[in-house]
Amino acid sequence: MMNITVDLDYPGDSVVIDFTIKNAGRLNSVVENINIDTNNTDDFTVNILGLSDIKGTTLSPNQTTEGAVVVTWNSASTNQEPENVSFSVSIDYLQATS
Repeated sequence: MMNITVDLDYPGDSVVIDFTIKNAGRLNSVVENINIDTNNTDDFTVNILGLSDIKGTTLSPNQTTEGAVVVTWNSASTNQEPENVSFSVSIDYLQATS
């Protein structure tokens, strides 16, 4: 699991965090899902770009796949003070069967 904190300055602000998933094992693996645990507020959204391309991807040993996490402060938010957003990301994976 990876814990992430980003600082956003104003409503409408966003941050993009690029990531790489690497199979550091000796067997093929399948990325089953990427999970985001947020504080679930209406002021912020956390999305994964490329999730549909990543889920179900089979990675050979040392093979990688890439995506990005986008954190956005809702532009309609009435909160005008700079905010930090903390969340965690985990990856579910399985050993490939073929």
